[in-house]
Amino acid sequence: MSHLQSVHPTHSEEYAEFQARNISTLEVFGFVDEVTSYMYDWLRWIVERNLPLSEVENPLTRQLDRMRPTSVKTFKIYMERVATRVDSVIAEDMVTRFGLMWDGWSCDTRHFVAVFAVYHCPDVPKERLIGFSPTEDAQTAEAQIDPMQGVLAVYDTTTAMIKFVVGDNCATSQSLATKLGVPLVGCASHRFNLAMLTFLSDSDDLIS
Repeated sequence: MSHLQSVHPTHSEEYAEFQARNISTLEVFGFVDEVTSYMYDWLRWIVERNLPLSEVENPLTRQLDRMRPTSVKTFKIYMERVATRVDSVIAEDMVTRFGLMWDGWSCDTRHFVAVFAVYHCPDVPKERLIGFSPTEDAQTAEAQIDPMQGVLAVYDTTTAMIKFVVGDNCATSQSLATKLGVPLVGCASHRFNLAMLTFLSDSDDLIS
């Protein structure tokens, strides 16, 4: 309070005016309430350490940390709020011109696809992971486009706004780019992998 009195002597009047105009809470003034601060610490602790959500209710964790206790239900609510806010920020950045980069990964009988948006902000180019989910159907171009449309809808964008795609230089990727009517930028890492396989082909017996 002493800081407010010395640096912002008219804070009471300013806050009263904002309240009267129904603008917002103290967040408008750059303040973060204690609950939000604790939940931010919990989010960092769980996400950056790749821990299960139940960790917030672990007795030992609660005993050793200094953060205010919370529950899995409350934690999920705040995670959803953060995701919604991040979605809004990405949607504003992507605007109407962007590229898509994707890659697949198989685990047993399930195939997962990660989708990245590539676009340029006023100061720096950005790559954002905007989707990661298993494919329910075949791994054809049509099966890739359908979930891609669903992902883009989250950010108020469509496939018509895609200017290029980046992926493995395979028949599926070529077909997908053709159906979208955009250029395909071949994945450099895929070409490097093919080159290494060719280089090591004479040593298959030794490697195996």
